Amino acid sequence: MLLARLLLTATALGFGLAPFVTDLSMSHAFNEAWPPHARFHTVWLVLVLGALALVMLVMTWRGKPAEARVNLAVAAALGWVALAPFGLAALAMPGYDGSLSGVGHGILIFGVNSNLAGFAAAAAMLAAATFLVMRRN
Repeated sequence: MLLARLLLTATALGFGLAPFVTDLSMSHAFNEAWPPHARFHTVWLVLVLGALALVMLVMTWRGKPAEARVNLAVAAALGWVALAPFGLAALAMPGYDGSLSGVGHGILIFGVNSNLAGFAAAAAMLAAATFLVMRRN
């Protein structure tokens, strides 16, 4: 279960901390070109992700060994609650004229948008952790 815990921890730290740096910035929450209500939603989302990550970390590392599988399953579910909406929002971009990054703010990693690459890496770690937690020994 240690590997599952480490993967869950890395996932939670990624989606829980990265938005504080990337989204609470001049390109997002402090971007004067954005409507105030959009900036409010950005700050709200960052705080929700931080709170989810905190609860996920608590569930990952708390409890007695007998409760570990249930706690880790809850932690994994919380991770999917945080990550799955990103994928849905990305798939729905044509319907609301969305973009993975602002003009001039896109960073590519091996030709892939950094937001997509980061969330894909987090989803891969979370999928591996979920598999480890759910498999029967």
